[in-house]
Amino acid sequence: MFTKMKQNMAKKGLIAIWLIITTLYTIHGVYNYFKYSVYQAGAQVGYQSAVLETMSKIKELNCSQPLVVRVDETEMSIVDAACPQ
Repeated sequence: MFTKMKQNMAKKGLIAIWLIITTLYTIHGVYNYFKYSVYQAGAQVGYQSAVLETMSKIKELNCSQPLVVRVDETEMSIVDAACPQ
């Protein structure tokens, strides 16, 4: 009788441990999914913002001069394709 009680307690303990591990694994997966989604959304908004700002600056120059863009050591001049050469 006493050993049967120990076996039942051991089974219940294993089930509890399995349930905890499964729950933590699921929570970890959901957290990573949302973390990645938020990162992707932020990157997309940043990209769109940079492109819109560049387009706005080029439009302000009204074909008078190229827009100089610098990133780290790299520099590039951007000209609207609609401007006569």
